[in-house]
Amino acid sequence: GTFDHILLVGDSFRAHLESRDHRYRARHRAGPLTFPKLASRLGRMDDHYNALARRWRDTELTETIRFTFVCGSAGVMAHEDILLQFVNHVTYHHGFFSTLLYPHKIKGAGYAIVGARHP
Repeated sequence: GTFDHILLVGDSFRAHLESRDHRYRARHRAGPLTFPKLASRLGRMDDHYNALARRWRDTELTETIRFTFVCGSAGVMAHEDILLQFVNHVTYHHGFFSTLLYPHKIKGAGYAIVGARHP
């Protein structure tokens, strides 16, 4: 569930950045991926966003794009805001897992910041 949701959000923001439709109309898939497939795709997603963050120049970071959220509403964000939102989204869910795992002596924290503006 949650890892698949993280992947779906990463895929949808990548589609926004590439000016293409992500085709998602919900925050979760009808049927989740197997864990090995999910782990592989999450790794590729991490590699993609890390490379993108290293490659972008200041002018590209501040470029603003329009897109449609999964819920269907319109959004406007700068590239840097999308990157920050994606990182914070994953961190938030990391915090969720940390809360679940805390009784087992596995600690962590997370938070969420939304940088989107609705036109």
